Amino acid sequence: MEENQNLEENTYSQEEVDRITQESIESVLKEVQYDESKVQGWINAICEKVTQQLIELGKPYKYIVHCMIMQRNGAGAFVTTSQWWDTVADGQIIISWPKDKQAKQEQQKNTLHCICSVFAVSMI
Repeated sequence: MEENQNLEENTYSQEEVDRITQESIESVLKEVQYDESKVQGWINAICEKVTQQLIELGKPYKYIVHCMIMQRNGAGAFVTTSQWWDTVADGQIIISWPKDKQAKQEQQKNTLHCICSVFAVSMI
């Protein structure tokens, strides 16, 4: 029983990583307008917030956080990742912000788009 509990506590949780990433992006970008001179600072803040919160979970993972912010001007963007790893123990998520529904509701206010990828590689 205790072994199963330890296994669950140390398992990658996509929902947890999704929540942490969404909240981190939201806290940095919610009220800002696109400003090229501030993009690098925003990217650093998002990556550091996500990484720090994931580390605080205390799970046996190495984390890689990648973030891209671009001006919302109608141009398309395509993002893909490829990895070769343990599909049971490791995990990856890509977050697009704002979400489509949210973007439609606030289209006039949103002047930027953020895509954040998080990779979790098990150390066990």
